[in-house]
Amino acid sequence: MIHTDEPRLGKDRALHQIEAEAVDFIGQMRRDDIFQNETEYQSRLKEALKEINQNAKITRLTSKDTILKPCNGKISSDVTSHGWTHTHRELEYGIRMAWKHSRKCIMRSQYKDLRLCDLRHVNKSAAMGTKLIEALKEAFNGGDILPTVFVFPPKQAGKSGPMLWNQQLLAFAGYTNDDGSILGDPINAEITASIIELGWKPPEFRTKWDLLPLVTMAEGDEPAITEISKEDFPLVHVRHPQYELPFEKLGLRWVPAPALSRLGFDIGGVQYTATPFIGWFMDAEIGVRDLADQFRYDVLPKVVRALYPGEIQRPIEQLPEYERLALLSRAQAELNFAVYHSFLQNRVRMSDTLTASSNYCQFDDEHFKQRGFRLPADPYWLAPPQGSIVPIWHRGGAPHYQPKPMICRHREDPVKAWKRRQKVHKGKPQKFDDTDREKGLTANGSCFEKERSRFMIHYCSTGTIAAKLADAVHDILQSHCSRMGYDSKILRPRSLDDLVLSDLSPDDVLIVIASSTGRGDIPPNGQQLQKRLEGTQLPATRFVVFGNGDSSYGESFNGAAHTLFNRLKDAGLYPLGDGYVEGDNAKESPPWKLLDAWLKQFLQQVFHEDVKTNGFHHGGGYQTGRTERWQQTMDSYARFQLSASPNNRQNVKKVRLRSNDETYAPMDNLLVLAPNDNRIVRRALQLLRSKSHRKVARLGQISIYDFLREFVALEGPFGDMSWIESLDKQGLDTSSWNALPVIDVLRSLPAGWQSRVDLEDVLLSMPMTTPRTFSIASAPGDGNASKQQCSLELLVQTKRDGKFSGQYLNAAKSGDSLRCKIQSANAMQRLLDKNVGHIIAFVTGSGFAPMQSLLQFRTHQSHVVGEEGATGALENGISLFVGFNAADTQLIRDGVSDAITMGLLDMLILMPSNARKARVQDKVFQPGIREHMEGKIRNGAHVFVCANPAAADDIAANLSAVLGCDVRTTLGEKYVQASFGTAH
Repeated sequence: MIHTDEPRLGKDRALHQIEAEAVDFIGQMRRDDIFQNETEYQSRLKEALKEINQNAKITRLTSKDTILKPCNGKISSDVTSHGWTHTHRELEYGIRMAWKHSRKCIMRSQYKDLRLCDLRHVNKSAAMGTKLIEALKEAFNGGDILPTVFVFPPKQAGKSGPMLWNQQLLAFAGYTNDDGSILGDPINAEITASIIELGWKPPEFRTKWDLLPLVTMAEGDEPAITEISKEDFPLVHVRHPQYELPFEKLGLRWVPAPALSRLGFDIGGVQYTATPFIGWFMDAEIGVRDLADQFRYDVLPKVVRALYPGEIQRPIEQLPEYERLALLSRAQAELNFAVYHSFLQNRVRMSDTLTASSNYCQFDDEHFKQRGFRLPADPYWLAPPQGSIVPIWHRGGAPHYQPKPMICRHREDPVKAWKRRQKVHKGKPQKFDDTDREKGLTANGSCFEKERSRFMIHYCSTGTIAAKLADAVHDILQSHCSRMGYDSKILRPRSLDDLVLSDLSPDDVLIVIASSTGRGDIPPNGQQLQKRLEGTQLPATRFVVFGNGDSSYGESFNGAAHTLFNRLKDAGLYPLGDGYVEGDNAKESPPWKLLDAWLKQFLQQVFHEDVKTNGFHHGGGYQTGRTERWQQTMDSYARFQLSASPNNRQNVKKVRLRSNDETYAPMDNLLVLAPNDNRIVRRALQLLRSKSHRKVARLGQISIYDFLREFVALEGPFGDMSWIESLDKQGLDTSSWNALPVIDVLRSLPAGWQSRVDLEDVLLSMPMTTPRTFSIASAPGDGNASKQQCSLELLVQTKRDGKFSGQYLNAAKSGDSLRCKIQSANAMQRLLDKNVGHIIAFVTGSGFAPMQSLLQFRTHQSHVVGEEGATGALENGISLFVGFNAADTQLIRDGVSDAITMGLLDMLILMPSNARKARVQDKVFQPGIREHMEGKIRNGAHVFVCANPAAADDIAANLSAVLGCDVRTTLGEKYVQASFGTAH
């Protein structure tokens, strides 16, 4: 809260005002017995007034705050002064009294311990930064903080005085992403952009915990950038003794001390405009505000999910408000405790809320006893956010007065002041706001590729539900694109009136969440857009409107959504799917279930992730005849033979296959068509009344038996039922046949049906077996990445009812054949490049397969290097983390043994399944491992992950916590992920 009557620094004052304030200040010193006697007091007062008059200067004072005083019959509005020079003792007394008078500070009971670091001799920007860092390190004192004010030269008449750009000396950068989100501290996004514009080059590897450099600006000098080292001011990692792993996964940290740097001191008529000062934190400043505020790091929802995963069955944003409040309050208390605990463990000085509050109350009471009045106090700033638990909560504000000396703000923003002086012209770096970003400009001045889909989410509502739904849509889209590797840009939700129509393009997707007001009217924050749409023709931007209505309102139900849909369509936008979804709060408030269901369909429509129907994808496949589709598919699958029957006792089965015709490269995939059980095939042949050796003429003379066994999903429904039109359906209920398995439909047909239909029409309407995709766990014989003749190995996760891993492999024998297809895994094969550098790999279960292939490939390379006379070890190593079922221990050890022998692994972490439910990915938080991994990644290492989707997401989350950034986004192509399912 800023009081409108709060004095500011930076204005010239009339001579008589400066004199009056000097007299008052020296009088305070006399009353506090700073002077030894009356003679010393009078002498110092005379000296000060003389110096003020000697430093007088003619100027023009236009401020309404200047009190004009007649002087020899004239108004003294044209005379000011540079002021007077404080002694060290006077300046120290002044800063201490200013702290005592600071109505916004709860810890001023320590004002007598405040130290002065006198830097008034420093008058160059670069020297300001250097000297300040040196003095700041001394005051930080290794965590045993000595509260200190660093005082630079005071403001001179007619000038602004020296200034610092930073709000805090120790603060995190806030980098604005393409979608408007912030990496780091959002409160520092603007200053970060300004410092980059000034010439700062952020770390190549940006995180949410990057310290901003100092920008110091001496009077008459250009601003200077000075870097701050984390080694000098180590960040405090926030940990909790009862929730160790959950807090490690959150990856929270904070700067070790508050050091305000844009406030100044007004002491005896002298204005000190650059006086940063360091103290120590109170726990709630970090745990309740800095980390928890929604406009800062907003970590409380993440803390809830981390600490109470079993208590919430849906996203916290979708819970009733009273439940959300209860969970957030618990999380806030634990976070605050963790903050204090962490500072204590790191031996960094900090006050807890109760102690700070009690100390202030006692200090204020003693002051009242001695002086008869209370200290100035602003309850908005003083009362900690824990409410009535803290004593000061009930005290309220003090009388409305503000004595001097005092701490106050500068009238000018130093960054804006500098830019005004420079008069930034074309060609200079520009500040990027949301509009610039939406036009395609990034923080480094490049343009977005036109191919990128841009999702614009806007809402209109008089309440909060539409905004919540919009936030949920944003988060789900963001997560989906990150997980799937889509290069799409998801803009932060904004009100509908903020939509810039001229920025729309056919590549965009517009999502509107619309509530209604009145009788189906558009809410106020969407009415301006409604007017702008009148008579407007826009590009064919894809759009959808999600209505957030209530059917109990009858005819006005979702009236605003309906109106907006028609207006957008009339303006030339193209509806995506139906383009209109009606949410009904009468059925569920908010309509989360409908939103989830719609989003699944929406993702399929936008990203063409069409649900498979009977083995084919919707789209181009239906434009080709069924016969051609079948033939193309069958031709692409070759016969492979089992080299040996797999060991059924293991959780992961080792399957060896061979083919005389096919070739493969290391880390390729193998698509396998799981054969049907012979008994089911024979039953189908009986129902078809066909001989097993009969040929399917349209498909290259393949036998019906082989066709049914190798290619048809007999457990699935028919893809096309048009062939039954030639049958007499009287008495038949065919309504459910589209969902019944093939065998059940054949069993339900009337007697003699086989003679009235073309058998091959029936066969070609059957569903195709969905291929199972496996990573090949071996490398070709010579280890080259070029294609080689194939004898390969798979690692197959056992699933009891799995068609391939269970039913087929349990009964298979050596020499049995099945249909397979080699598929190149291009993303993974970048890891085969000899220049790829270090690799950090996380694999779980059968995800060890591509890793084993890579290790075999690297092992062969090492042998080649050894044969050529070198040491045999490759320059770039691998850090390998493997999670597996304990039953597969020997299989995993066999898979890494050669790599260990050849020295390929600089780190190997094996984690079998265990009663503690410990996961291999959580090893990244272990001291030593954490630093090793972070250093490798920062130096350009690739990360390879092969695990089920949940484990893959957890691995990414852990690495993001360690690094302080979204690891997938930051590493880009250097983050290689292959996720697998369990339905084999």
